[in-house]
Amino acid sequence: MRFRTVGSLFIICTLWVCMVYFSPKFAIWFWVLLVVTIIVKGFLLVRYLQLNEAQNTLGKVILEQTGDIDVCRYDVTPQLINATDTAPEHVIDPIRPYVNVSGSHEDYLKDMSQFSIEQRHILSVNLYISAVYGDGHYGFFTDSVGMVYLDAIEGLKAIGAEKYAMILEEAISAFDGKNRPLFDLKRRVDKINELGLDFEKADDAIYSLDEYAKKIAEMQMVYIRSHVNNFLFDNPQKH
Repeated sequence: MRFRTVGSLFIICTLWVCMVYFSPKFAIWFWVLLVVTIIVKGFLLVRYLQLNEAQNTLGKVILEQTGDIDVCRYDVTPQLINATDTAPEHVIDPIRPYVNVSGSHEDYLKDMSQFSIEQRHILSVNLYISAVYGDGHYGFFTDSVGMVYLDAIEGLKAIGAEKYAMILEEAISAFDGKNRPLFDLKRRVDKINELGLDFEKADDAIYSLDEYAKKIAEMQMVYIRSHVNNFLFDNPQKH
């Protein structure tokens, strides 16, 4: 950028000298080049600013992945969503502090009401996938985040992950969780332990379908990028 600027200034100065000291015919070329230079430099400046913003966004993603930035303190922007290395967590994690999944189901619904249905889909799917790939379905259902299992089913269907939704639906059928939702943690845990459920079949089905959760992550990002405006979030913690 600096090299091109210096080169343009040199050419303009040369034409100006020629116009003043040698021949008036250089005057037209001086003004033409001056106008062209202003237009080109304006375009290059805009592109430079766009590139700089994209680099800053990508830098945030990289820093977050290495644990050097608080994921809850940046905004979710179109640039972030469309960055090549963006994962579902980068888009949904900033809203997590505003959604209580450790209290009652009513608290969760109240907090979630301030966000879009698309954000609700991805948050519930993300909570489900993270738990299952960490501690299996038993760990998911016996944790407070297990209250989102019906939302997770809806979210999985919304992103086109029907096979994943079927696995979760079959798992909750073991304790009749669809017809008689168990949003309360204690009641859910008591019921699961009373029936002696371990959900190993559901775990094996998920792992055989998507061993490292790469496919489901890609499906989430396709869904997110097809609903960009519904995931934008200006995080007040940043300000």
